[in-house]
Amino acid sequence: MALLQIRVDDDLACRAREVARGMGLELSSAVRLFLRQMVAENGLPFRPSCDPFYSQSNMDALKHSLAP
Repeated sequence: MALLQIRVDDDLACRAREVARGMGLELSSAVRLFLRQMVAENGLPFRPSCDPFYSQSNMDALKHSLAP
């Protein structure tokens, strides 16, 4: 069995642990589920996306609207 060590922000780890506990899981079990699903789907088990609010065109418009 392999041992994985990762570094994550303390707040992220705490919040993820609470979510896992809310589902009756330890965080390590949730990570194992994620890895198994990733292998089963041969990719990420979710579709990564970005909030369109932060698109370059919106950021440019925001800067323009704040300019004196």
